[in-house]
Amino acid sequence: MSKTLDKVHNIARGDVMPKIFNVVIHPCEDTGGYWAECICLPGCFTDGTTLHETQINMFESVNLFIKDDYPDVNEYYLNFKLQGVKDA
Repeated sequence: MSKTLDKVHNIARGDVMPKIFNVVIHPCEDTGGYWAECICLPGCFTDGTTLHETQINMFESVNLFIKDDYPDVNEYYLNFKLQGVKDA
């Protein structure tokens, strides 16, 4: 069985609980892009020129942030909330 399927089965059985990190994305008036902060990881910020790029950058930022400080978290999800952002 693949590693990914092992993780899915472990989560389904309740052996492993995935961690959910809340992220807020803000428009950046200076550059016209966006910046994002992970609420439960103080100091974990990123930015991007588009919403999609900002979300990808936040996945990378959270991964780098938790890699050393939280080695027991091996499965996580980001819960994005757009604050003051309107679709263009």
